[in-house]
Amino acid sequence: MPFFNEMLGGKPDIKKMTSSHNINGLFRAMSYKKDKYVQLDAAVALANFGDARAVKTLAAVLHSYEMQPDTRRIAAEAMGTIGDADCIKNLIYVLDGSAPVAEAAVMSLGRIGETAVDPLLAALKSGRELARVRASNALEKIGDTRAIKPLIAALGDSDKYVRRAAAGALGSFSDASALEPLIAASQENDEYLPEIARKSLDKIAVSAVEELIAMLKDDNIIRRKSAASILANVGDARAFEPFMAALNDSNEDIRQKAAYGLGKIGDARAVEVLIALLNDNEMRVRQFAAGSLGMIRDPRAVEPLINLLKDSEVYVRRDAAAALGDIGDARAVKPLIAALKDSDEYMRKDAAEALQKIGGPEVEEALSGMKSEQLEENKRKYQKEQLDEQERLGRVASSREEIRRLTAELKTIGASDGFLSLKSGGNFNSDRRHSRAREIGNRLNQIGGLALMQAVGFEVGNYFDPGSGRGRELEAAWDGIGGWKG
Repeated sequence: MPFFNEMLGGKPDIKKMTSSHNINGLFRAMSYKKDKYVQLDAAVALANFGDARAVKTLAAVLHSYEMQPDTRRIAAEAMGTIGDADCIKNLIYVLDGSAPVAEAAVMSLGRIGETAVDPLLAALKSGRELARVRASNALEKIGDTRAIKPLIAALGDSDKYVRRAAAGALGSFSDASALEPLIAASQENDEYLPEIARKSLDKIAVSAVEELIAMLKDDNIIRRKSAASILANVGDARAFEPFMAALNDSNEDIRQKAAYGLGKIGDARAVEVLIALLNDNEMRVRQFAAGSLGMIRDPRAVEPLINLLKDSEVYVRRDAAAALGDIGDARAVKPLIAALKDSDEYMRKDAAEALQKIGGPEVEEALSGMKSEQLEENKRKYQKEQLDEQERLGRVASSREEIRRLTAELKTIGASDGFLSLKSGGNFNSDRRHSRAREIGNRLNQIGGLALMQAVGFEVGNYFDPGSGRGRELEAAWDGIGGWKG
C-alpha cells in the first residue's frame, strides 16, 4: 500500500515502511521533494537499519542552514548509527557549528568509537578553535589511549577553551603520564583551568600513587603541595609513611593535607602524631588533624578533642565537635552539652548533631531544652515566611501572561543559541552566559523568587531532549541570580 501511495503522488508513510522493514520504500522516500522532513524521517529510519544510502540525505540536512538546529541535530545523531568514513567526515565538519548540532556530533563520534580517533586527532590540530574543543570532548568519550599524548600537547594550545577541554578529557584516561602536565595546568592563571585540572588529577591519582609519593619529597614546594593535595584524597596505605614524614614540612598546606591523608588511610599508628598537631600554630592544620582523628575513631583522641572545643577559632571547635560525634565516646557528652551555649550558631548545631550521634538520657534532656528555644524561633520565622509567600503568590498571579511569554522566549533561546557559549560576545556576556536568558531569570526572580525560577527552569528543561543538556545549561546560565545556584 505505501508503494501505491507513492505512485499516486501521495505522501510516503514512513512509520508503516519502518515497521514493515520496507528498506526500498524508505530509500525512494528520501527523494520525495514535496517535504524535506519526510526525506529526513526516511533517512533516519534507514540509518537505524544501518543502511549507508541514508548518508547523502543526512549530510544535506546536517549542512543546511535553512533547517532548524534541532532538525540538523537529528541528522547528526542518525549519522552516529551508521558510523562510516563519510559520516565521520561530515560530523567533524560541524564540530564548530551551532551548539545543538555540534553537541550531537560529539555524542555520535563518541558512539562511533575507535575508527573516529585518527580524524579527531587531525581535528585537534586544526585551525578552528571550537573544532579543537569538541574534538577533545569526543576523544574523551571514546577513551582510546592514542589520544593521550595529543591531549597533553593540547594543554599548551593558544586557546584557553581548548586547554580546558584537554585538561578535562585527560582525567578519563587515568594515565600517569598526564600527571606532570596537569599539575602544571593546575597552576595556570586561568579562571577555570586549575579547577578542571585538579579534578582530572583526582581521577588519575589512583593509578599514580608511586609517582605522587616520589613528588611528595621534591625540593620544589609547588610540586610537593600538588602531590600532597592529590594523594590525600586517595587513602592508599602506601602513602602512610610519606605522609607521616610530611607532617614535619615547613609548609602549612602540606601539613594539613598530610593530616587529612592519614585520616583517609585510617591507620591508628597516626593517632599520637595527629593529637600533637591539635596544638599546631596554624588553624587549618588543627582543623584537618581533628577531622582525621574523627575518621580514625580511636578513643585516645577523645580528651584532646574535648580540650579543642575551647579553641579560639570557631572552625576548629566545629571540627572537634564533629570528630567527637564520629568517635561516639560518652566522655564527650558533658563538654558537648556545654558547647550548646557557644556564641556561634553553627557551632551549637554541630554540637547538637554530635550529641545525637552519641545518644543517651542525658543527651535527650539537653536537646529537649534546646528544641523548645528553637521552636519559638522557628515559629517567628514561619510567620514571616507565610507573609512573604502571600506577597509572592500575589505577584505571580498578576503576572501570568508575562511569565508565559518569558518561558516561551527561553525555549526559543535554547533552540537557537543555547544558554552557554564557549566564547563571549554577541548574545553572550563576558561569562559566556546568554545575556537575555539572564535578564529573564532576573525578572522571574523579581516576580516569584526561587520557586518561580525553579518551575520555569523545569518546564524549559523538559521542553528539550534530555541528551541536549539544555536544562543543565540554563541552570548554569542563571547561577547567582537571587537564591539560584547553578
